[in-house]
Amino acid sequence: MLVWNANPRVIETLESHGSLVHKSKLEHSYPHCWRHKTPIIFRATPQWFISMDRKANGGETLREVSQRAVDATEFFPSWGRARLDAMIKNSPTGACRASATGACR
Repeated sequence: MLVWNANPRVIETLESHGSLVHKSKLEHSYPHCWRHKTPIIFRATPQWFISMDRKANGGETLREVSQRAVDATEFFPSWGRARLDAMIKNSPTGACRASATGACR
């Protein structure tokens, strides 16, 4: 179901359970994609977060292992290295989104 089509269904469900307190139309500003000029839909997704600074079995942190991997990688375009470096250096956690197979991506 498209997100915009869900709104009337939610209202109907709340009404049928006697849980609807108030209903009215409201105009407000809403975030839009700068590129596509379409509304940005916020949705909850299952996520895991991994500590970047906890030492693992080898005595290294995920941040150290990640930084070494970036250092050993040749980037095209070259500015990609600085972008990834900044993410690794500044992120308190690594977000790991689970796929349908259960693997992180």
